[in-house]
Amino acid sequence: MTKKTLLDVELCDVRILKTHEEINPDRFVELKAKIEKDGFWTHPIVIDHDHGVVLDGHHRFEIAKALGLRRIPVILVDYFGSGIEVCQRRSDIPVSKESVIRQAKAKQNYPHKTTKHTCVINGENCPIIHMAPEIRIPLSDLR
Repeated sequence: MTKKTLLDVELCDVRILKTHEEINPDRFVELKAKIEKDGFWTHPIVIDHDHGVVLDGHHRFEIAKALGLRRIPVILVDYFGSGIEVCQRRSDIPVSKESVIRQAKAKQNYPHKTTKHTCVINGENCPIIHMAPEIRIPLSDLR
């Protein structure tokens, strides 16, 4: 993987990515059905450049695997140097950037909705997925 700016989208091999958080099975089914019906991939996921950890887009990542896609559109970010912040969503589980990477490397996912990643866009603190442009790639191009 080569480093890109925040808005550059590239295709990444699904096999090298790691997750740090579980998904909601109901949301998975709903989103998978929509993606299959549309036949297009419309939103890249956001991953840490250095470790291949999914920061935003866990459901889409799992859908890509379920659909047998070999590649997935991603935005690569420098997690520790790009102004991205991680916030804990659950009072019982403290999180940090280091713990996110550690959990992913150990293949020990946090429960669903444990973390929230944000960055500043146009002076506002926004979910990092807002840095991603909308795309339209046929699923057949990702197999």
